[in-house]
Amino acid sequence: MGISENADSPLLCSREIKLMQYSKDDIQKEILKAAEKVFLENGFPKASMREIAQEAQVGLSNIYNYFKSKDDIFCTVVRPVISAFERMLHEHHGRYGADIMEMYSTESLCKNLRRYIELLVLRIFMERN
Repeated sequence: MGISENADSPLLCSREIKLMQYSKDDIQKEILKAAEKVFLENGFPKASMREIAQEAQVGLSNIYNYFKSKDDIFCTVVRPVISAFERMLHEHHGRYGADIMEMYSTESLCKNLRRYIELLVLRIFMERN
């Protein structure tokens, strides 16, 4: 059970057939979804490519067809968050007339990013409960 014959390939397991039905975009989305979960549960330093592959149900070597490294996956996962954060900063500072140099100061960025992360964590916590 789970094995079928094909004219091109004599034996394929059902998992391989299932993966063949996914487009490259679908597989990449599954990897990113799995990576987000692993990063949230374990933190970036403790997350491994192997765990991400297992969570995404793809082979470890297959991940490298889509991403160069764990850093590359992480940057892709957080890119929408960073973009939203930048939009929020521009909107906020545009409304309140803050100096653009102040807006991009390390102190200001750290303070705003910390607050934004607190809001994200609160939102995730509330969605789970």
